[in-house]
Amino acid sequence: MALAEDLVNEVWAAAERAGHKATFPDQQGPTIEDDHLPLLDAGIACIDLIDFAYPPWHTLADTADKCSAHSLGIIGETMGAWIYGQKGSG
Repeated sequence: MALAEDLVNEVWAAAERAGHKATFPDQQGPTIEDDHLPLLDAGIACIDLIDFAYPPWHTLADTADKCSAHSLGIIGETMGAWIYGQKGSG
């Protein structure tokens, strides 16, 4: 179970409104421990959106040139739909 399940549900609903349901599969990834845990411990809901299939993740090769404009656009449209309730271009 996600520690911020309500927030996860909100973001996934926003992804669907933005036309990106396929990018946000209805499944929880592996449990990780990182810098979001103190926020959760303080009562601040937060989630990680991590592509575990991204080979450079947390390696020396994990540099800005590996960022996908397409993926960043999907995240931006999803966050816009979450914040403003808008429909993305899909």
